[in-house]
Amino acid sequence: MEPYPFAERIGHIISYTGDMLTANLDPPMLTARIGFEGGGRNMFELTDCTLEELSTGKAMKMTFRRKYHDKTRKIIGYFWKATPAQEEE
Repeated sequence: MEPYPFAERIGHIISYTGDMLTANLDPPMLTARIGFEGGGRNMFELTDCTLEELSTGKAMKMTFRRKYHDKTRKIIGYFWKATPAQEEE
């Protein structure tokens, strides 16, 4: 087996949803199945976009973001999320 990092790869949305029932500070919680160029796919939370901006085939990139902040225990958790890839101008 060889390392196969996805952090710098562009992926495209295969399917997506906006979940109004999941606990989230800014509903709906957006998730998508993303297929990466070169192979591989997985489900990710989305950030920096709205449900109306999403479509199948939309280019996405990975970003490392803060997922939660537990002030009582002084713990900050980080996680990979997908965000729209900026189009080249």
